[in-house]
Amino acid sequence: MCGAGTLAVLAVAELAGEDAAEGPQASGAGAAGWLPAGEKSRSAGLTQPLPGGRWLYMNGSGMERVLSRTSTTETVKQEASGALYEFTFEGDGTYLLRWRHVSNFMTYNTSSTDERGTWTLDGTTLTLTPESQQARYTNSGLGQDKEDVDLTPRRYRVVDIELETITTAGVEYRTFPGIELEGPVPAWDISSGSLSLDLQRLR
Repeated sequence: MCGAGTLAVLAVAELAGEDAAEGPQASGAGAAGWLPAGEKSRSAGLTQPLPGGRWLYMNGSGMERVLSRTSTTETVKQEASGALYEFTFEGDGTYLLRWRHVSNFMTYNTSSTDERGTWTLDGTTLTLTPESQQARYTNSGLGQDKEDVDLTPRRYRVVDIELETITTAGVEYRTFPGIELEGPVPAWDISSGSLSLDLQRLR
C-alpha cells in the first residue's frame, strides 16, 4: 500500500495537470519532485518573504480492498484520498489559491477551487481578500459548478517553521524552511474546523 505522501502526489497528478508533470521541487530539499515533510520546529515570527513564490501543502491516505481471490491470484483495488493547497503570492499584492481534493473510497469524488484576490501581511497576520472563486464538485460522475461562494476577507496567522523530510529509504534526513498557516477554512472547502497547513516553498 502506498504511503500518505505518494497518495497526495497521485491526487495532484490527477487534478493539477501540467504542474504535477513538471515535478516541482521543495526549496532546499535538493531532490527532484515534491517531498512530503513534517514539522520539526517553529518560531514566533515570520522572516521569509511571501512574494515571488509558490507554497504547497499536500496530504493523503489510502486503503486496499480485495476484490477477488483464487488459489493462485488476488485482485486488489487501492482506494486513495488526497488534498492539495497551493498558494502563489505575487509582488503586486495579488494571489492565486488552488485547492484540489480527490477521494475514491467506495465512490469517486473530486473537488477543486481556484481563488484569486489580494493579500496583505502585517507582522504574522496574513489577510486574504478574495475577488473571484471558481469551484467544481463531482460525486460519482455528477458535477456541480459554483462561483464566488464567499468573498469575505479571511485572516491567518503565519510563522516560520523548520520542516524535515526523510529520503533514500529512510536513511537521509533533510531540513528546510517553511511556514505554518493557521486560520479559517474557506467556505468552498469540504473540510470542517480550521486550517493548519505546513507550507513548503517551491522553486
